[in-house]
Amino acid sequence: VEGLRNSSNAHYRQPVRKQHVRLAGCCVDATLNVTEMFAEPDRTILFQAYSFREVAPGMQLKDSRKLQQEYLATLRPESMLNSGALRQSVMLSNFNLHLSNQGGAIPHSHKATFNVCFEGAKRWILVD
Repeated sequence: VEGLRNSSNAHYRQPVRKQHVRLAGCCVDATLNVTEMFAEPDRTILFQAYSFREVAPGMQLKDSRKLQQEYLATLRPESMLNSGALRQSVMLSNFNLHLSNQGGAIPHSHKATFNVCFEGAKRWILVD
């Protein structure tokens, strides 16, 4: 969490969910910056997808997307996401920086996904 709080982009307000159980969809309950989000007494989640093209490093962005751009830029250039043809297909996909002030995510499902843990620990419960 300290890495997020120390980010030069942590002060930008992000669309968060506090009351809605479904992460997908239109429901934004508030716009908070990183410090405000982690100070909330109730579960507060940032779960906003942007296309890779929208947050690609070097793009001039709206303030609310700069935190996502910063974290995407931390992926090493030699990672599989930056290799030739795969990069082209990845650019058609979404980047979703998921933050939760109480850890974890609301139970959800999705198609095949590539997950990168930037800070903390990642645990899954898989249900078939």
